[in-house]
Amino acid sequence: MGSAMRALEYDGGVKRWVAMDPSEGMLQRARQRYEGRAEFWCVDEEEEENWPVEHGSMDLVVSNLALHWVNDLPGVLLRMNRILRRDGFLLATMLGGETIPELRIALQLAEQEVWGGVSPRVSPFVRLRDAGSVLGRANFVLTTIDIDHITVPYPDMETLMKHLQGMGENNAAIARRPHIGRTCLRRASEIYKERFSSPDGSVVATFQVIHMAGWTPHPEQQAPAARGSATIRIPGTPTTYS
Repeated sequence: MGSAMRALEYDGGVKRWVAMDPSEGMLQRARQRYEGRAEFWCVDEEEEENWPVEHGSMDLVVSNLALHWVNDLPGVLLRMNRILRRDGFLLATMLGGETIPELRIALQLAEQEVWGGVSPRVSPFVRLRDAGSVLGRANFVLTTIDIDHITVPYPDMETLMKHLQGMGENNAAIARRPHIGRTCLRRASEIYKERFSSPDGSVVATFQVIHMAGWTPHPEQQAPAARGSATIRIPGTPTTYS
């Protein structure tokens, strides 16, 4: 939220800013700095009936690293579409399916060794190939999908897990074994260092960030030309087909 809220420091003639977050603590930090310049609401993304905005009332929706926590992603994107005016713009980022694969592999191998089976230790993420389709299902057009892979060094697996906890990115999977055990964690840390260590002794963690952009439909938006209406031929292509 902080990065998006910094836009409030510039007077661009925006009539209304609405900030929503399920974390009251994050909202309180934003209020202290931007009180009086925006509305702040502590609501869950999936509780549309509590959203403090009307359908067709916004020009821009920004969601930064939050949508990977949503259970019904197509439904939430559709609600975002509904609150936008025609030719409104959605800009969103979320963690993708190739996020922290190193941690997932280390924990699974350790659990298999210690417990004789595995349980989900990393929350599920959206795969890149699905990101574009969910935007289309939510009635967005002129969509764009891009990705970043960010590799972060850590002293060890334990430091990484503490960092994830501090970010509020704990595992939320329900069907996981409630206690992993110290023996299993020690073995996972060993596997992590064996498989994913750098020459300097640190271990690496990879975060995949999916960037999504899309517009709500408008009659004056650019559109592909009608099939067969081309007037310029690409050199070297045949003029007739059988």
